[in-house]
Amino acid sequence: MTRSPRPLWLATAAVLLAGCARPAAHAEPTHSRYLFVWAMEARTPHTSEAALMSDHMDAYRRGMAGGKDFLAVFDVGPDARPFGQLVAMLPVGEALMAHHTHYSLPPDDVLYANDWLGNRTYVFDLRDAEQPALLREFGSVGKYGYPHSFAHLSNGHTLATFQYSGGFNVAPGGLVELDGEGRVVRTSDAADGAADPDIRPYSLAVSEKLDRVVTSGAPAASS
Repeated sequence: MTRSPRPLWLATAAVLLAGCARPAAHAEPTHSRYLFVWAMEARTPHTSEAALMSDHMDAYRRGMAGGKDFLAVFDVGPDARPFGQLVAMLPVGEALMAHHTHYSLPPDDVLYANDWLGNRTYVFDLRDAEQPALLREFGSVGKYGYPHSFAHLSNGHTLATFQYSGGFNVAPGGLVELDGEGRVVRTSDAADGAADPDIRPYSLAVSEKLDRVVTSGAPAASS
């Protein structure tokens, strides 16, 4: 009898959600109740790095033979019995590289998480931790594609770095601000021929007080 290959679950990012109301000033800090893990099923985990970094996405997809991206929720509260029990799992789209989320869970409990190589971003409602819901998903936004990092703004919007424009590894990306419904508010192109004609926005740090955003520039793939 021939056995099918055993799937490998790859955790790629995680954030914590406090299980109680936010503490008042001078109160003892509350423990985080749930651990959210953004991950994927990879049925061929030993796909070569050369294939991963290839511009030929169709060839990579054939070699990867991925399953699903998914959001998993674990109970890590101090009274959890058993500790770390899986309490929810929400599968979403085709897995290529479940990659990045917000650096910390935004105060509105709405989490952006991307499958970077799939150029697909999923937006989750985590207000009911044990019943996470998919609010929406999107691919490219106008000419910009392959978003990497996300930052929550005080007005409820989300600022994202998009690494490319015009397709995979074609041209410099930019910044895109999205409102609470996912509509584009404004964009800023990263192209700067005088400084670097090949800027790929990566991470970001936002200072709303100074009205400034600092991004790093690094390709997540190379030609």
